[in-house]
Amino acid sequence: MRPGRSRYVTSSPTKRAEKARRRDAPQLPGAPLAPRLKAAAHANESITTLVSQVEARLERNPQDGRGWEVLAPVYLRLGRFDDAAKAWRKVIALNGESADRQANLGEALVGANNGIVTADAKSAFDRALALDPHQIKSKFFVGVAAQQDGKRDQAAEIWRGMLKDAPPDAP
Repeated sequence: MRPGRSRYVTSSPTKRAEKARRRDAPQLPGAPLAPRLKAAAHANESITTLVSQVEARLERNPQDGRGWEVLAPVYLRLGRFDDAAKAWRKVIALNGESADRQANLGEALVGANNGIVTADAKSAFDRALALDPHQIKSKFFVGVAAQQDGKRDQAAEIWRGMLKDAPPDAP
């Protein structure tokens, strides 16, 4: 045995690695709170900085459809629904419409209206389904619109159809 070494091992290499992983992984609830909060604040600052940079670039080049298409889902994810709807409208105007773009516009409009499927949002979902009758997001929200309009049987029929058409491994 080497000098200064204990005969008894108090922690295995695996346990030490697990402790380090927990300490360095802010998303784990078992890790200390202060490092997790610091990491989360840094991540938010990074996202805010990146969004600001893209916004500045788009101010200089507002016809950059690709830039708007990158920014729109980020706005949606950040809960900036009005900005997301404006961005999706720009994407559609610059890059052309598609079922997915119309569905994403509708989703942003629903978010901007606190979960209510407005006539404008329903129009976007209907347009998406006209372009692609299998557009799943649009089907779901058309069902939500029917439910919100008091048409529960119609909503249930839409959602049952979605379940019937879903692949066996769908979540």
